[in-house]
Amino acid sequence: MNKQRLEAFSDAILAIVITIMVLEIHIPETSHIADFVKSWPYFISYLVSFFMITVIWYNHHYLFAVTKHVSRATYWINTGWLFVVSLLPVMTGWVSEHITDRGPEYLYFVFYLLWSAIYVVLIERMVRDNEVRSPEVADKIRQLPNYHGLLSPIFLGLCAAIMVATYFWAPISMIFIFGSLVYGALRVAPDGDQLF
Repeated sequence: MNKQRLEAFSDAILAIVITIMVLEIHIPETSHIADFVKSWPYFISYLVSFFMITVIWYNHHYLFAVTKHVSRATYWINTGWLFVVSLLPVMTGWVSEHITDRGPEYLYFVFYLLWSAIYVVLIERMVRDNEVRSPEVADKIRQLPNYHGLLSPIFLGLCAAIMVATYFWAPISMIFIFGSLVYGALRVAPDGDQLF
């Protein structure tokens, strides 16, 4: 399978997701700043979701820049991952309407965990795709900092703690997601800047 076409398709979906989220920003009906400020829950949700897309894109691009071989299984896992990502505008809109309510915050958090889990499966599949013909590529993919971060007992333990904490204060899940995305953005592969 042609990895460039799969990467281009993924880039297009991510661009559409951002476009849909931006189109959901409501323009105030008056010229009063107070009316604009009333939209703060959507802007907070949008900020977290937009940052999620940028971190996703960077890591996905790196993964596809490094890999040499992709299989049909990779295509289907990537498609499942894109399906989950395509739900981000819905999750963003719902959580912004109920930013202090448990239900939307839990669902947004579960969405983030599902996205993360499928991304780990995608990385593992790409390791298998390259193990035989390009073992050095498989090793490089296996060493991705975010891959190890998503599988770390600390991250998994924090996720469990956040699930409990969200019951008592719902916004903690968005704060955790944003923090983990910042951490993920800072933990890139050492040669990450050389691939662009």
